[in-house]
Amino acid sequence: CWYYMVRMMPAFEPPKPNACPALGELAALYSQECEISGNRTDHMGQSYRLSWTCYANTQPDDITAIELQRKHNEISKARGPAAARRAINAMRILFKYAIKKELTGRNPALGVKTAPATRRSVFLTEPEIAAMLACLEAMGREPKDFSSFPATKSRGSTVTR
Repeated sequence: CWYYMVRMMPAFEPPKPNACPALGELAALYSQECEISGNRTDHMGQSYRLSWTCYANTQPDDITAIELQRKHNEISKARGPAAARRAINAMRILFKYAIKKELTGRNPALGVKTAPATRRSVFLTEPEIAAMLACLEAMGREPKDFSSFPATKSRGSTVTR
């Protein structure tokens, strides 16, 4: 009787050495690697928690561009096109990481069409205006003195007066 039971048991197969982790574990691995290298770690974690937990136990090779496009459209309706674009960009980064680690050979997020980024006008706040005026008053009159002026570097070129 026991001989028959042993023969009917499936053979033990050790896990493949390069078996790809599920998407949730892959996101955690990426975040850990970012933390070790000193890069920003909160981006992937936040994007994953906000948009991709439904794929936590899904293998990257099982995810298609059509699924990601549907999820993008859902996020766009719920939170806006910018949030959807950021979510898809996070998936592109995650799949790029998986390809680099030879865990998958494709990036379905590259096939997702997102809304183009739009520039917006940004106005200086009252505290920013006060800081700028204080800086101007403290500066000298020579052109070289203007090199220390903070200008609007923190905001790029989108500041409107």
